[in-house]
Amino acid sequence: MFEWNTILSNFTTPGKLVRIFISLFQFVVILTSHNAETDPTTRAQYSKFAKQDESSRMVSSRIGMLIIYTPSIFFSLIVSIATHGLLEFPVANILCILHFVKRDLEVLFLHIYSGKVSLGVSTMIGTYYTITASAISYVSAKEVSHTEKRISILLFVVGSIGNCYHHYLLAKLRSDGNNKKIYLIPQGGMFNYVTAPHYFFELIAWLGMAVASRHFNIYLVFLSMCSYLSGRAVAQSQFYKDKFADEWSETKKILVPFLY
Repeated sequence: MFEWNTILSNFTTPGKLVRIFISLFQFVVILTSHNAETDPTTRAQYSKFAKQDESSRMVSSRIGMLIIYTPSIFFSLIVSIATHGLLEFPVANILCILHFVKRDLEVLFLHIYSGKVSLGVSTMIGTYYTITASAISYVSAKEVSHTEKRISILLFVVGSIGNCYHHYLLAKLRSDGNNKKIYLIPQGGMFNYVTAPHYFFELIAWLGMAVASRHFNIYLVFLSMCSYLSGRAVAQSQFYKDKFADEWSETKKILVPFLY
């Protein structure tokens, strides 16, 4: 016979309530991010979608992207050290830190920027990433099986290399004397098959972190990134269709080769 008082108490302790609230919030993000990014009035205003609104405080795109990614590195380190000690980081924590270090290095040495971004937008996105990175660093499992470790590292490495390579192809479009403000159709690699292969590979890297974490809420982080980046990819596809019209291939997929 069920002990209803015991069952109810498991869901009404402060810690349980916090976890339930966080999970519900993550589900809301998963369900809303895709549509928010496909709507020009609600999508995140950075990169090619940044509004050059001088009424708000603007910073260079490079500074804005550093604001987005850099705090996650420091907070991941702080939470990891406080939770697990200086030399005993879980695999997921290491992958998370490496992910944001990679993003900062790309901002500093690979990407070519031409516009500005709102400081408020950069701060908002940076805060979300910082919370996400801190959560990964706090809840991820310290011990994982050899199989999980191999799978997570393989996914992360493949995702990170693929993401960086396609970022390199995008940067080449603005190098060699090309006008920084002129957009060209990306070519090479998986750009021949999908609009946003850099997002596809980034999602593979996020899946690697989720596998290494062995935690339900980090899989929800992965799903929220799927929702967000798929919506972003749809917006980019529409951007290129509008800009290049007949030059844009109607058979090209949006995010996942041959599928979506």
